[in-house]
Amino acid sequence: MVIGFGAVCEGPTARHLGLLAACTGARREADEHFRHALAANAAMRAPVHLAHTQLDYAALLGRGAQARELIDAADTAGRALGLPSVIARAAQLRAR
Repeated sequence: MVIGFGAVCEGPTARHLGLLAACTGARREADEHFRHALAANAAMRAPVHLAHTQLDYAALLGRGAQARELIDAADTAGRALGLPSVIARAAQLRAR
């Protein structure tokens, strides 16, 4: 999703559709959108957007091994890239 003439890139639209589906309680659709967004971010080599998507998807999943893996991957990327908001959100998700 690009705003203007490329001044802002919000990553794959699928991430935002996943957030919207999660807010409306459409869990299956949210899951599909987040999986698509993860693949798109990886294909585009967009580590910042990938980390945010991983945390959004982990929040949807709640607890469990898959959620922990997503949180750990996002936290690792956040530390490597110097993204304090990603690091803080990963810590918040771990604590719940």
